[in-house]
Amino acid sequence: MKTQRPRLLFVVLLVLSSILKAQNDSIPKISYKTHGYINLDELVYSPSYENINNEEPYFNEYSYGFRTVNGYQFNEYFSLGLGIGVDKYVKSILFPVTIDARTILLKGKESPYFSLNVGYSIGFNQAGNNIGGLLLNPSIGIKMFISKRVAYYFGVGYKLRSQTNTSIDLLNYSNTYSTIYSKFLSISTGFSF
Repeated sequence: MKTQRPRLLFVVLLVLSSILKAQNDSIPKISYKTHGYINLDELVYSPSYENINNEEPYFNEYSYGFRTVNGYQFNEYFSLGLGIGVDKYVKSILFPVTIDARTILLKGKESPYFSLNVGYSIGFNQAGNNIGGLLLNPSIGIKMFISKRVAYYFGVGYKLRSQTNTSIDLLNYSNTYSTIYSKFLSISTGFSF
């Protein structure tokens, strides 16, 4: 009787797996968006953790903002678009314009992703001086489809921002330039359509 138990268990498991596979095959496959126009809208929070040249204290600098990316999804794995947004910092407001490249790592409803944003931020500080600079923001995260055409994104990344301050001295007819490089952690969440 004891030698019959492993065989009986094997037969029961084989039958159960066949039933489950048959049920799984009968469930219709959902085809998620694989190509075409794409719009991505994100909310972003970025606390600072270092100024590279330490010209200003960095421990209380942060930003929050919104950005939208319009582009093209070439296949299930890659999209490329142009992003514009608004970043509100403690002492300034910047308007980043970036190229957004995203790589989705797996097929299906949920997948990790990698994105890279490279561009330039335009803006003014509280004194009215023109500021701006280069922006680099690689990130990793998860993409989850919530319907056939709509996906939810959550990502964490690194943001490097250079900020060139231009001060105009009207009395001496001169300009003063200074550049600050700041590092931020970026946390983003949003939806793509």
